[in-house]
Amino acid sequence: MGGLPDKGFYDLDLQQFFNLAGFKVVSATVAADPKSLYRKSLGYGYVAFADENEMLRCLAEMNNKPLGDRTISLSRQVDSKNFDPKANVFVRNIDRSVT
Repeated sequence: MGGLPDKGFYDLDLQQFFNLAGFKVVSATVAADPKSLYRKSLGYGYVAFADENEMLRCLAEMNNKPLGDRTISLSRQVDSKNFDPKANVFVRNIDRSVT
C-alpha cells in the first residue's frame, strides 16, 4: 500500500484505517528502514485480512482511495521477493517519510 500520510503514521494507524472502513484486518505493517533510528518508511506496507473475501472486497473498494492528502495504491502480491507470506495485500507508494 502506498500513499500514506507523510509523518506519524504507524502500523496501528494503517490497521485502524481499514478497520474503520469496515474491513476485518488481522495485521498491518508499514515497511521501515532497519537502519533508520526512527523507522523511516520504505514506501510500502502489507495488510492481512481475516479471509480472502475481505481482501478481495478491500481491493475492489479501497484501491486509489484518499488517505490524508495522499492516494493509496493496493494490489494482491504473491510472487514478490519482498512479499510477507502472513499478509495478503501489498500496499505501495507509501511516502518514505512515513514512520
